[in-house]
Amino acid sequence: MSILGVGMGMVMSSAQTLAMADVPAAAGGIAGGILQTGQRVGSAVGMAMIPGIWFATFGLGPAVAHAWAYAAIGGFSLLALLVALAIRPVSAQQTTQR
Repeated sequence: MSILGVGMGMVMSSAQTLAMADVPAAAGGIAGGILQTGQRVGSAVGMAMIPGIWFATFGLGPAVAHAWAYAAIGGFSLLALLVALAIRPVSAQQTTQR
């Protein structure tokens, strides 16, 4: 849990800063609420799906259940990476193409 706490502390503050960097001050409250809601919904869905996959496949054996759960985690992580790359700001895409 300590490693998780340190990792989250290092990542989340910079991620929130980057997410809110281009938001006008007048819309800061709305944007912050949407950001927090998205984080909470993502956490809830993730915490429901991974154990659900594990329990659904546990009848095939614990090793198979672990393999399916880790495969789902890897798949979701890859999907998140692809979405993040696809929705990069246009200025970041133009900078990398030069």
